[in-house]
Amino acid sequence: MRNLFERLKPEYLKMIEDEEINFPFSAKHLQDKLKSTNHLIDLEYGTVINLLTFLGLFDYTPATLYKLFNND
Repeated sequence: MRNLFERLKPEYLKMIEDEEINFPFSAKHLQDKLKSTNHLIDLEYGTVINLLTFLGLFDYTPATLYKLFNND
């Protein structure tokens, strides 16, 4: 099974990588959390908030989160 980092859609991965310039530790921590998690339900709330904030999204519903990943 692929982890969430591997399933994150490329355009969102690029946005997180771009944030490494301004927020190197936070962006790296977020990437590490996504790499160590396989299921959306297992994400900590803080990780969800960081992810959506980096992506400029402020709709914290599960549907929004689900759309960020390739779920095949």
